[in-house]
Amino acid sequence: MNFKQAPPLQSPVISQSPSEPYTNVIHQEINQNRDLVTLAYKTVTLSSPTEDMIALLSQVGIQRCMEVLLIMQQSLLKVRNVDGFIKKAIREN
Repeated sequence: MNFKQAPPLQSPVISQSPSEPYTNVIHQEINQNRDLVTLAYKTVTLSSPTEDMIALLSQVGIQRCMEVLLIMQQSLLKVRNVDGFIKKAIREN
């Protein structure tokens, strides 16, 4: 019988590349989230958000941001203090 010898197994090479690509992906997601928050805020309030408001809404995530803005938009009474309403809604869950 003539058996062929299997090629030697090679252990996978794990490269220790810098975390730069990973960091870039995180920064892209953060920027994308900030853009979505800004767009949602502008759509509901018809005004531009402050940097503080963008940071606050970005921290709670896009889903919670959309929930708060939807509650505000569907309110029977006009919300006069938008920033105060959003902060209170986030604080009181």
